[in-house]
Amino acid sequence: MKLEKVKKTKNKSKVPSSSGNLFKKILAVLLSIAVFSGSYMLISKASADTKEVEEVLRIKAKDGLPAESVLTMDNIEKYTIVRKEHTADMVPAANIEDVLEHYTTYFMRNGAILHYDEYIREKPLKNEWIYRYRNQEIADKEILTIPFNYLESGGDILTPGDSIRIRIKYEVEEVEIEEGYDFDGEYYSRPGKPAKREVTEDLFDSIVVTDMLNSKGHSIYEVYREVLRYPESERQKLLKSSDFMNNIVPKTLVLAATDKQVEKYMHYKSSSKGILITLLPRDENSIILDLPILEQEMRVWLENQK
Repeated sequence: MKLEKVKKTKNKSKVPSSSGNLFKKILAVLLSIAVFSGSYMLISKASADTKEVEEVLRIKAKDGLPAESVLTMDNIEKYTIVRKEHTADMVPAANIEDVLEHYTTYFMRNGAILHYDEYIREKPLKNEWIYRYRNQEIADKEILTIPFNYLESGGDILTPGDSIRIRIKYEVEEVEIEEGYDFDGEYYSRPGKPAKREVTEDLFDSIVVTDMLNSKGHSIYEVYREVLRYPESERQKLLKSSDFMNNIVPKTLVLAATDKQVEKYMHYKSSSKGILITLLPRDENSIILDLPILEQEMRVWLENQK
């Protein structure tokens, strides 16, 4: 009885439907085909992108090209890149005649692809602020240079475009008046011996620093500009180098002065006992060049010089 009961129970169990299994198999096949087709299309597109190429121009110079270098057939060449890597600002090789005899605006590494914003038609002006004053027809401005000791000014950093105040100490000769009574009791008042006295006053209440010269007589403004032409990675190295720090230590200030300011300076120059220069609050719009890292690096450099 028990065996028959077991057999009857087994006979009652459900057998999986063959139609359900077929549906699952068809769905799996369709998904596999879709994945395969998608992968094939992506691979085909990538393969096509590598086959389609563009010809551009690139730098051919072992040591690279400094800023303001002339582009010639000797330092540029045609170079083929895949279209996927091409951008609209790259100079096509077909435009090579439009590039020759132009000037680079930045330092260019060997093998660097040339872009439209990396060359200009005319050579950049040296000490361009002088031309700016002329173009603006500021007829009452003259270029005045005065000696400058950065340590005596608290070690602060001046950059072209800063406004400063200059105080000057000088000697004046005065004749003292002698007063008294003579042996006869008569009152007298007569000139005595000349005496020298030191006087301090403002030479320039506010004047703009247009440039500075280092110990070699080179323009610090141009030193700043040269650094800005390098890529950011190389610029950081230059800013921290000892050569750069030495080149931006000012020994002479170049000022935009009126004729009256020049005459005033000449009047006190021969009797000057010293000058004090202080930096006035900066106006961001008036700073010609402002490199934030300079102040920090310069402060460290000055500390090491003490």
